[in-house]
Amino acid sequence: MKRKISYLIMIVLLAGILSVNILARNTSAYDVDFSYSSNGIVKVLLNTESNVKSKLVIQSGDETYIYNIANCIDYVNYPLQLGNGKYTVNIYENTTGTKYKNVYSASGNVTIDSINSVFLASTQQVKWDATNLAVKLSQKLLADAKKDKIAVTQNSQYELSEKEIIDTLYTYIVKNIDYDHEKIDRLTFDYIPDIDVILQDKKGICFDYSVLLASMLRSQGIPTKLIKGQSTTTDVYHAWNEIYLSSENRWIIVDTTYDAYMNKNQKQYAMEKSSTQYTAELMF
Repeated sequence: MKRKISYLIMIVLLAGILSVNILARNTSAYDVDFSYSSNGIVKVLLNTESNVKSKLVIQSGDETYIYNIANCIDYVNYPLQLGNGKYTVNIYENTTGTKYKNVYSASGNVTIDSINSVFLASTQQVKWDATNLAVKLSQKLLADAKKDKIAVTQNSQYELSEKEIIDTLYTYIVKNIDYDHEKIDRLTFDYIPDIDVILQDKKGICFDYSVLLASMLRSQGIPTKLIKGQSTTTDVYHAWNEIYLSSENRWIIVDTTYDAYMNKNQKQYAMEKSSTQYTAELMF
């Protein structure tokens, strides 16, 4: 869990970023690709072979998302979670202290085929693909759950329901991943969870819990949001999930970090949480 960065700091940071003019740059090292925007993502390339701290600013209307962005030879997906409309994407590089210069900018008009597709994609914050051990584990857990249901019902055609899929993967995480109280002190400024490392270590922080569940469920075609904000369950900045129930056409709040703690301490808990306990600030 991270302590909350105040809105004042974010405003100052954003103001400092936006106040610098675009300088000369090697454009082949930067690119923004809107050709997949109908699927709810924009692809960004930052390949300068430099260790300079960089930030990505994605803006649509009055809303802005700021990401720490690392150098990579491949394009990285970012969610277009602000809906349809015009988006502006800027890449900034650190000069000194908290000052940044704008090195690349691009804009595009976005029409997303299905807004929920944003929360199925593999993105910078929720990165997954079919080769991940966590995704393969999801498939095995669900195959085993299906076998158990077939044995109980004596129905060879039995298929797991959406809720059974969610419950199977949620239960595995709650019962098998421990909270890492020391990890927060070791994190780098651009830390992004690796779902296979979390699975191998069997421990993590709230960011890790939430990304793991989101990745596992997205791999099964269930839209899942990674949410960051405040919760009455803790006094520090927090991360949790919202999961879409298509059968009921609604999103439910799920907090595997909190439930893992409750399970470990043999206390009662329920998967679906009350919205009165959670205040979302960022959504991925």
